[in-house]
Amino acid sequence: MLSPREIFFKVKDNYNTKYNLDILEPLGFENTYALAVNKKFSEKYGINKISDLKFFPPYEAVITISNSFKDEYEDIERELSKLSNMFTNKDMQRLNLKVTEGVESEYNVAKDALKDKGLIE
Repeated sequence: MLSPREIFFKVKDNYNTKYNLDILEPLGFENTYALAVNKKFSEKYGINKISDLKFFPPYEAVITISNSFKDEYEDIERELSKLSNMFTNKDMQRLNLKVTEGVESEYNVAKDALKDKGLIE
């Protein structure tokens, strides 16, 4: 089985070749979701936890950008790469909670998070 890093580079190469898109380094959190099966299905296939599945690739959040856009705006990759590994899963859970509970708008949550990380003033 491929490691998460090997999968990243395989997908990055595939996107570059097939779609002329680049994938920047992961942002540091996963774009995860939950799976649910009923008891009958679980017993039939012996699935008790997600690790029982044969292949479940990493779902790291990444920025996908067209190579032509990168060529047109020389600094864009360097600036966007500052987001690499900047936010943890816990960070994103906290930020998402603020929005889903209606505490703040998406714009304000994002702006404050970028300020807190020292990426904007």
